[in-house]
Amino acid sequence: MQKKFYIFIKWAFAIVAYAFLAYKLFTFEHYGELWAGIKLFDIRQFTWLAAVFLLLTPNWMLEARKWQLLTKKTERISLKTSFKAVIAGVSTGFFTPNRIGEMAGRVLYLSSENRRKGVVLSLISGVTMTLTIFYTGIPALVAFLFFTDTSFIGNRLVYFSVAIFLTVLLLCIYFLLPKIGKKFAESTKFPKLKTFFSHLKDFKAKDLFSILCVALARYAVACVQMYCTLRFFGINIEFPYCVAAIFSNYLLITLTPTFSFSEGAVRGSYAALVFGAFGANPISCAFAGLCIWLINTMLPVLFGTFFILKTKKN
Repeated sequence: MQKKFYIFIKWAFAIVAYAFLAYKLFTFEHYGELWAGIKLFDIRQFTWLAAVFLLLTPNWMLEARKWQLLTKKTERISLKTSFKAVIAGVSTGFFTPNRIGEMAGRVLYLSSENRRKGVVLSLISGVTMTLTIFYTGIPALVAFLFFTDTSFIGNRLVYFSVAIFLTVLLLCIYFLLPKIGKKFAESTKFPKLKTFFSHLKDFKAKDLFSILCVALARYAVACVQMYCTLRFFGINIEFPYCVAAIFSNYLLITLTPTFSFSEGAVRGSYAALVFGAFGANPISCAFAGLCIWLINTMLPVLFGTFFILKTKKN
């Protein structure tokens, strides 16, 4: 009975994911504008789009490597299995706020006794990316405001002070995770939490630093993809301004509560706002934001549902 229910959930999820994708494609209202713009493209512009697709694999392979490093203290998995887990997680996180449901897909590829631990590790994986985006995005947003309108700076000092404080606090907590895990391992007060957190005591500072470095490398790849997407749509902003805008764009997206399926609209809106501030065509900017979301999220969602259907209950 339990196995049949598991199979039903897998197929139901796959059907909903594909149906929603079809719905978004059929109800997209700007195909005419998009096609008119593409017809005016120089053939050389498509090399930028090709670069975005070529960087898709390194992007998600780095995330897979990060997941492999996170889980190695709990269960050793191959990079191939880690990749499948990450892509499956993209699918299960598609309908949840800020992709929190990614953990469900990732833990499918861990043995049943390690799945509770996998939930915590998935949360830590998200923290590493958030830290990376905060540390690059906060100074970039300050620079962006200076570049576009210095009058905003005085009104945002409190926000930036609080944001920087929270980021430093989050980083401190991140590197204190082994000590937190040790406390839970030694405690007898919270047996259920002990099951979740006690394994964190096995991590060392160098392990956490390595994981953070992989997160930074993946973020760098994502930023290059964004730059290539902008160039594909004919948006050519001076490099220092473009870097500040890309980092600011990702920070704003991270700070905005969304469902993954609505991210396309959010990304398009922020792209039009941020890159449009430097004189770029807002429509082209919006399409650039939507395009990078389609490539980096929707393609993995399709593959992820396939991986989920192939998993066996254990």
